[in-house]
Amino acid sequence: MWISRAVEPRLKRSAKTRPVVVLTGARQTGKTSTFLRLFPNYAFVSLDLPAEAEQAEKEPSNFLHRYPPPVIIDEVQYAPGLFRYLKVAVDASRTRNGQFLLTGSQKFTLMKTVSESLAGRADIVELETLSLSEIREALPETRLETAIVRGGFSELYANPEIDSVAFYSSYLATYLARAGCPLPDQRWQPARL
Repeated sequence: MWISRAVEPRLKRSAKTRPVVVLTGARQTGKTSTFLRLFPNYAFVSLDLPAEAEQAEKEPSNFLHRYPPPVIIDEVQYAPGLFRYLKVAVDASRTRNGQFLLTGSQKFTLMKTVSESLAGRADIVELETLSLSEIREALPETRLETAIVRGGFSELYANPEIDSVAFYSSYLATYLARAGCPLPDQRWQPARL
């Protein structure tokens, strides 16, 4: 099930008027899925794949030759060296809009790189978790209490069989592990509806 996002018209408009569109937000908010749905004719590459990230970082010219625009580059923060080459590619065809659609989930790292290399060339859009209105547009019977407890991650509504407590425990654990923090006590459980 696809839940339309309020930001979709802005993304379409931005791709028609800006050479680069950067979609940021937390992991699992639907950045990649939204771009793939809105721009099905674009090439796609994910820098979550170590080999792709390595080539984008160490051989950006070759990488851009393999993935010419229009292209969606997912998790672009893994190759900060690519941004200067994106700037050159954009400037070579400055009037061509929608060349590069970029996603990134490490906002502060990504924004620093974007502001240094793509200033004036990119529209930056943040994708939050689902809003209550987005949830209710797709699932009109959803109660406010259910939306509060279940949260706003798309996957929890696309697959109602997912245990939301387990989902959030795993989500939190992965963030803490990435930050080098000890994992939370697994005995703690939030209240269920």
